[in-house]
Amino acid sequence: MAIAYEKVPFDHGQSFRLLRWSDNVRDVQMCLPGGKVQPLVGAGEQWHFHPEVELTLVTHGRGRRFVGDHLAAFDAPDLVLIGSNLPHCWSELQDSSGYAVQFSIDSQQPLWQLHELSSLNHLLERAQRGLRLSGPMVDQIADSMQAMPQASMVQRLARFVDILASLAAAPPGSFEELSTTQFGLGEQDHHLGAISQAVQAILKHLHEPIGLDDLLAITHMSKSTFCRQFKRHTGRSFATFIKEVRINHAQRLLADTDRPITQIAMACGYHNLSHFNRQFREQCCATPREYRRSIGSDRQ
Repeated sequence: MAIAYEKVPFDHGQSFRLLRWSDNVRDVQMCLPGGKVQPLVGAGEQWHFHPEVELTLVTHGRGRRFVGDHLAAFDAPDLVLIGSNLPHCWSELQDSSGYAVQFSIDSQQPLWQLHELSSLNHLLERAQRGLRLSGPMVDQIADSMQAMPQASMVQRLARFVDILASLAAAPPGSFEELSTTQFGLGEQDHHLGAISQAVQAILKHLHEPIGLDDLLAITHMSKSTFCRQFKRHTGRSFATFIKEVRINHAQRLLADTDRPITQIAMACGYHNLSHFNRQFREQCCATPREYRRSIGSDRQ
């Protein structure tokens, strides 16, 4: 079964954990004080959530970001703050590198009992929709995250507090809310594993037809239950989700390749060019050819 609820283990008294990867988000290292590392199997490519807040920095590479009902292509550097129990995943993030800091804001954690950190409460509430960060703060936080793996225990804590301070001091315009809605998922959610499988199947089979019956066979759910739970967990119907993922992929191919539009349509699962053009215009307010020209390319 695909990973759904990720249990993030913390050592007793630990305030946060630091992860890094150097190729893909499946092969992850947990960075321990003094430069030590522990290999882990990462959950980043799976549609999943966890109670811990996560700050993810992609330092190299490109891919697609899914946060709540948000979907977008991105290029490094990319810094995103993901709130507690907000479902998310990354797709096509190959030949990449980055870091993630995961931390619990449970009131039982000694660090979060400090009055000085109360200034972060509003920001953490906004993070329930996911926040993309921009501006000078990104470089400051990136420097702190990249210095943490070789730091001593006390130095790591100091760097972590520096990151929190940078977040607290950032101008409001530095944050872009990603998801249009909040998600109230929890550990006892019995449907998320099946929905995670459906999401992974859609991402894996972008280039070929995949319909409701295929997803019902994968998830072993009834039609009514699947449709209801898919929308609850992703914020959109499965048909809308498939369309948005395919058109988003088409945008990337139009920008990055010289391939003819007909070939791009086929590569995104469309075997009818008129249908592809119509759905592309609905989502992007432009035809594929107009979109390609608007980003500075005369490819046909």
